[in-house]
Amino acid sequence: MAKRYKIKRYNKIYRTDRRAIARRVVLWVAGLAVLAFIGYCAYGPVVNFLSGKYSGSKPDLSKSSSAASSSAEKPVEKKDDSYRSVDRSQLATPQQISDTVAGLADAGVTRVLIELKDDSGMLYYRSQNQQASAAGAISDQAVDLDAFIAACKEKDIQVAAVLSALKDPLMAGYDKSSAILYGDGSYIWLDDTAANGGKPWLNPNAGSTRQYLQSLCTELCEKGVSEIVLKDAVYPNGLSQSMMNFGFTSASQTKQSALQDLIQQLQTAVGEKGGILSLVYDNQWLYEDSVNEVNYKALTADRFYLDTALSTVETGTVLGDYTVSSGATQQEVSQKLYDYYQQKIPGVIAFGPQGTSITQQTKGQFYNS
Repeated sequence: MAKRYKIKRYNKIYRTDRRAIARRVVLWVAGLAVLAFIGYCAYGPVVNFLSGKYSGSKPDLSKSSSAASSSAEKPVEKKDDSYRSVDRSQLATPQQISDTVAGLADAGVTRVLIELKDDSGMLYYRSQNQQASAAGAISDQAVDLDAFIAACKEKDIQVAAVLSALKDPLMAGYDKSSAILYGDGSYIWLDDTAANGGKPWLNPNAGSTRQYLQSLCTELCEKGVSEIVLKDAVYPNGLSQSMMNFGFTSASQTKQSALQDLIQQLQTAVGEKGGILSLVYDNQWLYEDSVNEVNYKALTADRFYLDTALSTVETGTVLGDYTVSSGATQQEVSQKLYDYYQQKIPGVIAFGPQGTSITQQTKGQFYNS
């Protein structure tokens, strides 16, 4: 007979634990409470937003902008340059250097000009240039330029070195390859007869001239000079102008282009050392549009200075609606020269002759006080 199986009934597995039910109820109630709270908090802003009446707090842009601007560093007001020329005799000893620089600082000077190469070709600092040394171009009265620059730096005064560019009979006579030649190039050209003391001049188209001037400019910048001011960057007046030989090799080369090329080469070299190159001319080179086939007003450099020395302006010179009279004062002529040339040379700065006090005027020009 088949064995019977006893069927067990596990009723408890279908029963619900009362404690589990209680936990579920508590969780549901807590969840509903949280949702209700969120809804209560969001109701007002949402309704206002949908109705276009949102009034929640916004960042005050004016205040934040003001705070940002106030916290930012204020730009330092740039002072106009106040120029002064110094004579080398004022720098003969360490004490003189100290006293001179202190006086410049007390006067509010920001840039001092000092002639370091004159129109004889002599250098008035202790140059390491071998060609200058061989030619005997370093003066026994050379100033201690390093000490002078260091003293100026302590007073935030920039040093500008004035160099005679092409009027250099010493180097032109020493190195024939650098000189303007005569005719077929067999002889050095002189600006007068030898009997009358005629002098040779440097040729702006000569590679040796350019190299010599560039080496002086870069040497000075490396010492701390911030500006090179070229004077006598001109072609000479004199006899036999038509017989000058500049070594031009093409019809496109002119006296104008050769001079501008020299200036550009020096400007580039000085700029690479962190300095600027400037030109200075007086009225006799600027008044006419062509002086010995060159328009000096058309030359370009970092800065262009107008020397307003009264001695360079002839009586009767017409400057616009003004005519220079015999009783004209330096101040009057300086102002009229500046007014006249600022229309012809953009950015021109006017100042007086070397060795004299220079005072800033309302229009930014400078003249002798």
